[in-house]
Amino acid sequence: MIKNKLVIQHVDNQNVATYSIKRGTYTVKAETQGGIAPTLYYFLDGEDVTEDVRALRFSPIPPQNFLPDFEEFQSMLYRKEQKALQKLYDQYTIRPKNMNATQQVVWSLGLMLLLAVPIFLLLYFT
Repeated sequence: MIKNKLVIQHVDNQNVATYSIKRGTYTVKAETQGGIAPTLYYFLDGEDVTEDVRALRFSPIPPQNFLPDFEEFQSMLYRKEQKALQKLYDQYTIRPKNMNATQQVVWSLGLMLLLAVPIFLLLYFT
């Protein structure tokens, strides 16, 4: 028996156990605690299942061996993780939103020039 809140056991008429992943609305939230790497939190219908996701991923028994839909589950979580990390990045970046690529390059070059002007003035007058 697999002990995990995300894994459901199904027993057929011959007492053969099969397993599947719980269905529901999975959400992923990324937070930074002041360190370099962000921390990801996983929720299933509002309930925190972070430890259960980690237990599945780092299990000594590969989940692919007993969960036929684990790859689909992983790819769904990966997409949601990327969105959560992008949202966190957008929250802390000074890059302006709603600009096309050309405008972002021009804005970045202008910002670098603005930051470099004091250095050029220092070098010129010393």
